[in-house]
Amino acid sequence: MLKQSSSRMKKGLIILLAALFIVALTAMSVNASSFAEQSVPVDAESQSHHSEQQHSPINHDTDLPKLIIDKAQTALVVIDLQNGIVSQPTKPYPAQDVITNATKLVNTFRKNGMPVFLVHLITTKETMLNVTSDNSSSNPIAPPPEWSKFVPEIAPTSTDIIITKKQWGAFYGTDLELQLRRRGINTIVLCGITTDFGVESTARFAYEYGFQQIFAEDAMASRSVEQHNAAVNFIFKRIGRVRNTDEILEALQ
Repeated sequence: MLKQSSSRMKKGLIILLAALFIVALTAMSVNASSFAEQSVPVDAESQSHHSEQQHSPINHDTDLPKLIIDKAQTALVVIDLQNGIVSQPTKPYPAQDVITNATKLVNTFRKNGMPVFLVHLITTKETMLNVTSDNSSSNPIAPPPEWSKFVPEIAPTSTDIIITKKQWGAFYGTDLELQLRRRGINTIVLCGITTDFGVESTARFAYEYGFQQIFAEDAMASRSVEQHNAAVNFIFKRIGRVRNTDEILEALQ
């Protein structure tokens, strides 16, 4: 009798434990499902925001002081808007958009009688840089003459100053600094392609020479959004003022 009672108690206990185990699993499943429903949208939103930060054009700060430009001491320096360079894909702005904005600046500077410096790259087999590097962009074959011609939208006029360079920056090995100093220029507006090569190299030299700088952010572009943004956010904002074309044009009215 006692043995039968003990056996029934064991069976009852096993059934009870099994029931409790099933209840616990059900509860865990419900909680996990609820957590997933709450976390997935947040994750997706976070990823979307991160993606926008990585791939969207620069957002200008809203609390920046109004841009004031002294027309008598300011010049425009346009970097490498030439056939061979603008033909390559650019981001975050297509090359044609960069040309359009740069042309607005060129025309306004000319109209105001302010100096316009048009910089282009001309290399030959004898003068091109030939460095040993992990990721060299050097081409052993010199480009054809048409490669270095300015795009027709900014075709040089008699009042423009043409600067011919043989490397990224517009200062080294040219008379750009001399031409600026002789005209009493202490501020330059920079634009062109590419943001982190020709423009940035020129900007670094200008900073070390003591020039004030204004960067037309939407009148320049690079090979990727990341490259463009890095130059603008980490370099240009430390050595000058970053504005868009319309802000600069407004200051020149």
